[in-house]
Amino acid sequence: MQWLYENGFDLEFEKINAILALERELLISDLVDVLKDSIVRFGIFKKKAETEGHNEENFNFPSHALLLMIELKAENALDQILEILKQDQFFYDFWFGDLLHSFGSPAIFWCGLNQTDKLMSFLKQPNTYLYSKCFVGEAVIRIPAIFPERRPEILNWSRELLNFYCEKPDDGTVESAEYYGFFIADLTNAGFYELLPEIKQLFDSQHVAVHICGDYEEILEDIPLQDYQYFDQLENDIFENYTYLNEGFDNFEIENEEDFDKGLFNDARFLNELQKSDLKLPKIGRNEPCPCGSGKKYKKCCMDSN
Repeated sequence: MQWLYENGFDLEFEKINAILALERELLISDLVDVLKDSIVRFGIFKKKAETEGHNEENFNFPSHALLLMIELKAENALDQILEILKQDQFFYDFWFGDLLHSFGSPAIFWCGLNQTDKLMSFLKQPNTYLYSKCFVGEAVIRIPAIFPERRPEILNWSRELLNFYCEKPDDGTVESAEYYGFFIADLTNAGFYELLPEIKQLFDSQHVAVHICGDYEEILEDIPLQDYQYFDQLENDIFENYTYLNEGFDNFEIENEEDFDKGLFNDARFLNELQKSDLKLPKIGRNEPCPCGSGKKYKKCCMDSN
């Protein structure tokens, strides 16, 4: 486990293989302890970063643990993964930056594949961080992309959650409106047209961030055209995931503060830089959040410029 505390995403494949060769249940137990460590000793690591600097090698161990859990499909680690997702935004920013989406949703998918009731309970809890809920909802909605026979089950799961949200008092917060927008966008990308009555009811009963999912008329237009065509990264193995993350660091390192101050990584110019690089990007659904970070739907933001 010490390797996880001493290496960035350039961790040698030989070491990854050596870790995966350990006895499965003991390994999963150790990985659960690694995630617990990121919570229990958060204050200690935060102080260390303030005094010694936040370097990739010493602060990636929670990410390593999640990547290994994805490979192991460690269903008995789900409770601890959900504990990670119960933390606040500062915790996420410290440990994961903008990278949690690369393995947050896949970790929930593979570790929660047969525990959707537990994931439903998580999504019904109040005061949960916006993007934590997004990862969980997206993961469950993606299940039929790999296991099409489970589509009726996941439709019913999604319908129950929509009905729960419709019955809640509208709290009027931006975070709730954005979450509903992302949830509807995921349902749209999955082609869950059977849920249009419940989606319409959610629009009628709650504030929904239409800049994320579009208005109901756009959903009517888009939802029959979708069928998981953008959910194509779930079956990457651990070496593909590490390669993707490592290439990301190699290609997008900010060379100087002037580039950062110009906003290179905060608008459409970021996507243009991606296209110039050799990094192969995943497909972006027209109804998915724009990767520029604006919070808008991709089709309402940078799609036309790319």
